[in-house]
Order: sequence, then C-alpha cells, then structure tokens
Amino acid sequence: TMNDHPDDARPTDTDVSPPESRCDNYTSYLDETYGYAYAARDIVSIQDLERHDALLEGSEPGLDERDPDELDDFLRLGMARGWRRQGRLERFLQVVDVVLNSDDDHPAVDYGEVYLLAARALVDDTRYERALSMLERAIERSEYDDREYRQLKGVTLHQMGEHERAAECLDALADDHPDDVETYYEVAEDFARIGVEDVARRWISRAREVAERLGDRAVEVDLK
Repeated sequence: TMNDHPDDARPTDTDVSPPESRCDNYTSYLDETYGYAYAARDIVSIQDLERHDALLEGSEPGLDERDPDELDDFLRLGMARGWRRQGRLERFLQVVDVVLNSDDDHPAVDYGEVYLLAARALVDDTRYERALSMLERAIERSEYDDREYRQLKGVTLHQMGEHERAAECLDALADDHPDDVETYYEVAEDFARIGVEDVARRWISRAREVAERLGDRAVEVDLK
C-alpha cells in the first residue's frame, strides 16, 4: 500500500476558490517522500542510511561510476534521487528502472510509489507520453489500489491537451470510487496547481455533493 501522508495536509481552507495546495510545500513533500516505506529511516542500519544520504547528496566518491546492480533498492533509490537533483533525468530513470525490476523487496522501499516518483519527474519535464507509459505499467502491475496512478494519468492527459481522454479517465475513477471525497478533492487540487481553475472548481463541487450525500458534516465544512 501507498504511504499515508500527514493529516495537516488535508484541506481546511474555507475559501470557495479551488485550493492552491494542501500546504505551501506539499508538492515538494511528495517528491521527497515518494518511494520510501513508512518509517524507512528507522528500518535501515546507520551505515546504510549514511550511504543512502551520501548518494542522495551526490557526494559519495565515484557516484558516476557506481553500478546500481551492486546496491540494494534503498541505496538505489538514494542514487536515483541524487541523479535527479543533479538534473540527470535519464540516469535517474535508469536507476528507477532497476528498482522496479528488482526482486530485492526491500522493507524500506514503497515500490508502488516509485512509479509515481518517476511519472511525476517525467511530467515535470513535459515528457508526457513517457509518463503515461510509466503510469500504465503501474496500473497493470497494481495489486491493490491504483487510484493515484489513474488520477495522475488524467491530469497528465489534460496537460497534453487530451481533454476528452482526461475527462473520461477521471470520470471512470470517480465512478469506481463514488464515495471517495479525498480523491475528488485531490483531483481538484491537481488542476488548481496547474492553473486550470474551472476544472478544479467542478471537482470541488463533486466532492461537496458526495460529502452532502454521505452526511459527512466535517468534510462539508472543509469544502465550503
């Protein structure tokens, strides 16, 4: 399962306009946490934690010469993120691919979120087709919950100009999870983040309708 994120990231703004974000740094928060299991830093040894952080910072000697096949998946994740910080997206994706094809099953790695980490990086670099391929792969391999993949897929399609396909994708997600107010709000938030306020408002309205139907007074107040 994917990580649960902090309660303080839930919507509490009573403004009727679409949310800018759950908190000012929520997007960067996701980028920093995607791929790590809950309490990952408490699971690994001090030695592995130090090695991971050195790779993450790009300070480990010979980073460019390190073979990810010689590392476990936790260290590979640090290496991948190190490459991304340096703007080396292809190297980042190469190491991510090793993680996603690994049999390591490392307890400190949330493999489902690694797909999201990679797809978000591709979207940020406007490599939309490749991001969609990553998300389709994630959806196909998903054993439990594919909502986050489908949500990002819909928003990505919209950014590509495929507005009809985007609407179909997100409407199907809503149909499959008719009582999931949280997902509706997150879709609204995604569209607000990319400046598509009319679509964001429609999803806020849908979230409000679901909250009213369910009699969820707390959510209704949050969405006013």
